[in-house]
Amino acid sequence: MLRAEGLKLSIGGRELISALELSLAPGQCWALLGRNGAGKTSLILALAGLRSPQSGTIALDGIPLGAHRRGDLARRVAVLPQDEDTGFWGSVLDYVMLGRYPHSKSAWGRDAEGAALAQATLAELDLADH
Repeated sequence: MLRAEGLKLSIGGRELISALELSLAPGQCWALLGRNGAGKTSLILALAGLRSPQSGTIALDGIPLGAHRRGDLARRVAVLPQDEDTGFWGSVLDYVMLGRYPHSKSAWGRDAEGAALAQATLAELDLADH
């Protein structure tokens, strides 16, 4: 479970979120809606451990995000931004394989098991040829 307690987020002195209490359980599906500049991306980055809140705590399975080893956290939490540089150098498979990096046994080679899993998933989504 991912839990935020008393979460406060600010940017440039502007308070975006104050005293947020949130519990996200496995299997749940949530949507985050709001106007531009409301703090949606800041909240997602904080919940993923990629941005520090001004106050409050964020914990995964009862353990503060900062206490998790980065590799372990990366295997459990990921963020895919809605806006991406259009100059990305690779294929859809290459992009999906970026998400497999924390599961890879080598930083230099492609994990054959992960590549097979990614290719099978892309085939299911009819994206294998992109």
